[in-house]
Amino acid sequence: MISPSKSDGRVWDGVGSVPQEQLSKLGSMMRSGHPVAIATNVAMFVGRLANSGVEAPEPYGVADLFVGGQPWGQRPLDRQGQRDTCTPMWDGAVWDRVPLSPAVHISGQILDRDLAYPDAIGNFVINYGHLVEALHARRVYPVKVDDQAMGQVLFVGIEVWPQ
Repeated sequence: MISPSKSDGRVWDGVGSVPQEQLSKLGSMMRSGHPVAIATNVAMFVGRLANSGVEAPEPYGVADLFVGGQPWGQRPLDRQGQRDTCTPMWDGAVWDRVPLSPAVHISGQILDRDLAYPDAIGNFVINYGHLVEALHARRVYPVKVDDQAMGQVLFVGIEVWPQ
């Protein structure tokens, strides 16, 4: 889930900005409760903002898995035809038979696809603790990452299944 605006309040595409009171409300929502409840409330809030004319980004990027400091492969974060969304869904970012240990983490980078120059949306890291929480949840688990990447990437949904 991506913030409805750049860190300075400007919309991702087009001109204008998200009103400061809306950004303040979003910030307050991000600080209250459990990540699953926050993600649900924020998704509805961001959806309402997008429907009110805020121009959302065309997000894409990459994710890298590391085990013990060694790269296990990069995966694209992209979906053909997906446009103007703060809640992207991506295909193909899957790794199999990953040993779940404190030495595992995923690093990601998300950009906004533009005609001339892509805008950096933000980087995120998903660590061992997040992976364990997702394993226990047994469903897509929203990892709260708004304290990373200047608050532009709010959540990253992950699934972890035992093999």
